[in-house]
Amino acid sequence: MISQSNTEEDKWLEHARGEINFIARELPQKYNVEEIAARCNEQKITVAENQGGYIEFGSRWNNFKQASFSNSQGFATLEIPTEFADDIDVYKLHPALLDNAIGFLGIKEEGAYLPFCYKRLKFLEPLPEKIYSYIRSTKKVQNNTLKFDITIMDGQGRELVEIEEYTLRKIETNTVAVQQKSSVAENQNFCLQISAPGILDTLTFQSMPRQQPGRGEVEIEVGATGLNFKEVLLALGMLPVPSDTHLKFGLECAGKIVALGEGVKGFEIGDEVIAFGDGCFSRFLTTSALSVALKPKHLSLEAAATIPVAFTTAYYSLMQLGRLSKGDRILIHAAAGGVGMAAVQIAQWVGAEIFATAGNPEKRAFLHSIGIEHVFDSRSVAFADEVMQRTHGKGVDVVLNSLAGEFLTKSLDIVAPYGRFLEIGKRDILNNSQLGLKVFAKCLSFFAINVDRQLPNFSDLWHEVVQHFHERNFKPLSYQVFAIDSVARAFEDMAKAKHIGKIVVSLENQDSLAIGENKDTKVSVAFSSKKPKKSVTPAQAYQKQLLEQGLSPAEGVEAFNRILGNTFSQVLVSTHDFRLQIEPDIVSNSPISEATTKDNLSKPTYSRPELTTVYVAPRNEIEQKISVIWQELLGSEQVGIHDNFFELGGDSLLMVQVRSKLQAALNCDISTADLFEYPTINLLAKYFSQTQNEQPAFEQAQERAKRQEAAIEEEMELMKLKRRVI
Repeated sequence: MISQSNTEEDKWLEHARGEINFIARELPQKYNVEEIAARCNEQKITVAENQGGYIEFGSRWNNFKQASFSNSQGFATLEIPTEFADDIDVYKLHPALLDNAIGFLGIKEEGAYLPFCYKRLKFLEPLPEKIYSYIRSTKKVQNNTLKFDITIMDGQGRELVEIEEYTLRKIETNTVAVQQKSSVAENQNFCLQISAPGILDTLTFQSMPRQQPGRGEVEIEVGATGLNFKEVLLALGMLPVPSDTHLKFGLECAGKIVALGEGVKGFEIGDEVIAFGDGCFSRFLTTSALSVALKPKHLSLEAAATIPVAFTTAYYSLMQLGRLSKGDRILIHAAAGGVGMAAVQIAQWVGAEIFATAGNPEKRAFLHSIGIEHVFDSRSVAFADEVMQRTHGKGVDVVLNSLAGEFLTKSLDIVAPYGRFLEIGKRDILNNSQLGLKVFAKCLSFFAINVDRQLPNFSDLWHEVVQHFHERNFKPLSYQVFAIDSVARAFEDMAKAKHIGKIVVSLENQDSLAIGENKDTKVSVAFSSKKPKKSVTPAQAYQKQLLEQGLSPAEGVEAFNRILGNTFSQVLVSTHDFRLQIEPDIVSNSPISEATTKDNLSKPTYSRPELTTVYVAPRNEIEQKISVIWQELLGSEQVGIHDNFFELGGDSLLMVQVRSKLQAALNCDISTADLFEYPTINLLAKYFSQTQNEQPAFEQAQERAKRQEAAIEEEMELMKLKRRVI
C-alpha cells in the first residue's frame, strides 16, 4: 500500500506490505459462546451511538451492543443497524462490523489507539448481521503498543474470521488538541445550565469562574461525570427548586486533583479520584476533601464515575438500614437501573436470595443473564402475587423500592414480619401520599432514604464503599458513554429509561464544545478570541452569515451518509425548511420549523411503526407545528394526525418535553393532563383551535363592556351639565 504526496508528485510513500494467498477449504471451528461470555465477566460496557472521540464514525458503526472483559480477554456482541441490513449482501467483510469487532479491547485502555499491523488474517465465511468477537491479549510489547488474537463468530459460535497478532499503537492527541485550541483559555471553567426547564435541547454550557479551594477542600479537573435520574427530573421541571437556589447539574464525578486547600491530608496534586459534588458537569469542581476518595488504579475514569451515588445509596440502604444478611430474601425494584444494579451486586456478595423487577423484556433478560432467577415486570402489580407464590406465602425480608402509588402499597403487603422497607423514591413523599398503618402490625420498619453529604458519618460510609472496590469485592456498573457535546442526548436517553446500568458523560474532548456567557457572573465568553474588532465588508458579512447558517463538518458527514443510503436522483441539503416556500398554507414561517430541521440532521430517526390507524398528513398550520415537535422528540420520520402519542413510543417524561415545546411554539399555556386527554395531533389541534377562538371572543366582550362603561359615564356627565343649566 503506497500513496503519493500532493506537493511532491514524484515521491511515493510505502505504508504497508503483505501477501494474499488461497487456503484449502476447511470446516470452521465451533466455540461455546456462553462459556466464553462467562469467562469475560469482570466488567461490562455499552457505548452510545455516534459518541465523540478522536475519530467520528457514521451510522453504520452504531453496531456495538455490549462488551465484557476480564484481565486479558474481551467478548463483544455486534449487530448491524436494521436500516443497513441490506449491506450484508454487498460486503463479505462488512467494514463497520469488522472495524468494531477487532478494535473494541482498546476501550479499556486510556488514550487513542489506531491499527498498525497484523501477522495473519484467515477469512472463512462472510459476516452475517449479528456477530460475536472474542479477543485475547497476547502481550504488551511497549507502553504504547497492544497485540491481540481475535476470533469472530456467528450466533452458533462458528468461526468466521481468525486474526493473529493484531497490533494497535497509541497516538498522542495532546499536541493536536493544543494546536486546535488556540482560542481556548487553558484553565477556563464551565458548567451545565438549562435556560428552559422542560426542553432538554436548552441544556448549554456557560462559562464560570474557578473556585479556589478553601480549608479542607480540593479542586478536581473532571474527566467523567455520572448522570442520575434526579437531574433529569430537575431538567424537565418535575422537581421543585427553591427560587433562591441556583440549579446545578452533576452529583458525582471522577478526575484528577489540581489544587489542595489548607489542612488537606491524604491527597496530592495529580491523584486520580472519585468524588461527590455540586455541579460535577463542570470542567473544574471544588468540593470537600471528605467527599473525595482515591480511584482504584484498575478502573478507568468512566468506570469509576458509576460508583458514588449508586453504590453509596445501595450500600447504606441494604447494609446499614436493611441489615441484609446471608439467606435473607430481598426484592429490588428497577434492578436494571444504577442503584438497582449496585444493590444486586451487594446482595449477591452477602448471599441473599434476590427477587427483582424491570420495565421491559430486554432488561429482564439482562437480569436473568447475571444470575437472578426471580425476575418480574415492574409495570404490573402482578409481581406481588408472584413473589408470594414463589416464597410459599412468606414474603421477603427486605424491599428496596423506587416505585410509587399502588406499587408501593403492594410491595409493603409482601414484606415478611420484622421486615425492612427501604424507600428511595421521592414521588409519594413529595405528593404527601397517604399510607395505611395496618400493615405495620407485622412490626415492619419503613425508611425514607436520601443519601447525600449531609448524612451523619457520610465520609466513613463513602470510604467504606470505595474500599470494597480496592479489594475488588464490587465491580463498576455497566455503563453507556456520551461525549460532552452530546450531553442533551444523554439526558434524553435517561428520560426514555431504556438504558441498562449507568449513563456516563466523558469530558475528554472539549474542543468543539460551545460555551456561552454566564449572565449571573458576567464572565466573558470562554473559547472566544480577544482580538480587536475589524471593519467587515458586505461580502464578508454575507460569507459569515452563510457559515453560521450552514452545516458543521459532523452534520455534513451525516447528511452525506443519508444521501448515499437513498435512491433519489437529486437531493437538496439545507438548514432551512424549503417547504415554507413550496407549501405556505401548510407550514408557517415559525422558529420551530427552522430550528428543528438542522437539529434533526444529527439525530437518528425511525420509520413509522405499524399502527391500527391509517397515516394522514397534517392539514393546517397547528397540526404541522405539533407534528414537527412530535417527530423531533419521538425520533420518527412520519407522524400522522390520528397516531396515538403513546403507541408511537411516547411516555410521561417525553410528554413534559412536548408541553414545553408546544408552549414556546404556540405561545399558549397547556397542562400535562390536557396532553394525556388529547393524545393525537388531530385532537390536540382541535383543542388549541378552540382555545384560540375563545380568547378573541372574551377580548371582544371585554371591549364591549369598556365601551358601555364609557358611554354610561358620558351620559352621567351630560345629565349633570343639564341640571346646572336648569
